[in-house]
Amino acid sequence: ISTQSTNTTTTAETPTVENQAGEPDPTAAQTAAATGTESLEADQPAEQLTFAVIGDYGLAGQQEADVASLVESWNPEFIITVGDNNYPDGKAETIDENIGQYYAEYI
Repeated sequence: ISTQSTNTTTTAETPTVENQAGEPDPTAAQTAAATGTESLEADQPAEQLTFAVIGDYGLAGQQEADVASLVESWNPEFIITVGDNNYPDGKAETIDENIGQYYAEYI
């Protein structure tokens, strides 16, 4: 009687993933291997998207004007606010004075 045994080990290959500079990106490659996905390079570069995230604002004054000027200089597509947008009490009557005069085009 003859017995034959074959051991086969299969390992997943880590794909080669390159960053935008065309250099190997081991972190992205490991992620692709772990998730079973690979990144594909687009035929055309993505368009730039600029946006601002602001919070703890909304009290008319020079500091608010300075921040609004900085944000405006970025020419953002949109602004995300993260809270505390209208001081001191968040009343509807103060929105134009505290927010609108600086960010009306985004409201």
